[in-house]
Amino acid sequence: MVIYFSFPNDVCSAYLILQFHLYLTLEMHTTRNPSEAFAKKIFFVCLVAFALLQLYGIYYDQLRLQFEASSDMVWFSGPGYHTPMYRYAFILNKFLLFPAFWLHLPMKVVAVIYCINDAIYYLLIAFLIIALTQRYDYAASVLAAPLLIHGSNFYWIVNEIFLSGSLLILYTGIVKYRDSSIFKSALLPVCMFFIIWSHPVMVLVLIVFLPFIYPSLAEIKKAMPMLIFILVNVICRLALLSGYDLDQMNRMDGRSLDPKYWLGLTWDFLFEYSAMAIVMAVALYFIARSKSKAQYCGILVTPLLLICCNRYHLDAGNLYLAKILYPITLFLLLQSIIFICTLYAANGMFVSAAMAVLLFWGFSHTLSKDHQRLSHRVEVIKKLNVLCKQEAPGHSKWFVRSESLDSIADISRDWHTESLFFSAYEGQSPTIELVTAGGSDIAVLCSFPAEKVFLNKDAFLPVKSLNRNYFHINTGPYMELVLDPAKMKYLKEQ
Repeated sequence: MVIYFSFPNDVCSAYLILQFHLYLTLEMHTTRNPSEAFAKKIFFVCLVAFALLQLYGIYYDQLRLQFEASSDMVWFSGPGYHTPMYRYAFILNKFLLFPAFWLHLPMKVVAVIYCINDAIYYLLIAFLIIALTQRYDYAASVLAAPLLIHGSNFYWIVNEIFLSGSLLILYTGIVKYRDSSIFKSALLPVCMFFIIWSHPVMVLVLIVFLPFIYPSLAEIKKAMPMLIFILVNVICRLALLSGYDLDQMNRMDGRSLDPKYWLGLTWDFLFEYSAMAIVMAVALYFIARSKSKAQYCGILVTPLLLICCNRYHLDAGNLYLAKILYPITLFLLLQSIIFICTLYAANGMFVSAAMAVLLFWGFSHTLSKDHQRLSHRVEVIKKLNVLCKQEAPGHSKWFVRSESLDSIADISRDWHTESLFFSAYEGQSPTIELVTAGGSDIAVLCSFPAEKVFLNKDAFLPVKSLNRNYFHINTGPYMELVLDPAKMKYLKEQ
């Protein structure tokens, strides 16, 4: 007792030190998990940047309605449409498109609705994540991806790999942060079906994500029915690769592995996607300091991705590169945003500003690289339609030799529905289809049935099957549009 009362300050000091140590321990523990308040700020930054990008895409809808999207507008406008190539995620961002056609809205309006639909899809997934899991960091990664990962693919709104990638983040959030329920049991298989039955690369995305989703043996045993469902569907998906998928795989030329190419591609990719490179560095730092690294073992698939790039011999500006590297970039984007949201509130303003700069950086790069090129392409297609109309008013079906367009950058492609779509977009009557053809295709077109429309070497449509509210095609043979010097000068004018 004497000793106790003679050292009251020492006891109090020890108590305070113990309390301070406990506070630091708790503080260190809690900061490992995202702060919801700070995650909301990061989500808001991503939301604003995403909205700006999508408003741009909606205003310049014609830039996004080229290539495969023009085929969509032809196919979806008519009856009897079916999802092609076992890629059911293909229809996920088109739920407003069918009602727009049913209401016979003008093609210009339908085109804008297509772009609005794409924006709503990502917003819907992001807000579903928030509503079901309260994970604003997961939702933020869904909205950040179009600015940091997609690159030029932003203009190709038919890319189902990105649609199903967003679903995978939703799936991950539900598994990890929502309690078991009938709703959860019903939603997870639906999400996984659309994830697997989309782009074949999503199988590799799953390989990267599954160790993170199910990081322990206990969780694997608990999720065994779901994992069996995944395995069966993956096997079926790989067994039922479409002709298109097989054609793309046949593009691999069998080049020997070249480490110099890998290094060069990595450097070029980091330069091409500079903003994403910073995000990846943040994610790797987060993973390096983690005590449980097994859940990140999926990133070991990276060498396989580089081998695929090597076999295709892609460069950093190639559209396919973003798809092939998508498994690792999507995963690292999610991990980096999770880590960013764990930072101290004192750094909140700086981190939010840095995130805004990165997103603006990605936005600016996408526009500066592709806007002018795609705008020029739209104008050339429209001018070609005008030339056809001037050449023979009342004639609908035309072809032009592909070599005639070789001197015009980014125009000689084998998409034969673009002139048809843009003719309907401009309200021309009759509607004009101009096919770019070369070699044996020219002979095919010259003998093509008058009552049918050529789409590609494997597909055609009866003129009667096209929706008369949008397409007024006069039957007849395909006529050649000969591009003389005067016409070429007109096409090249800016």
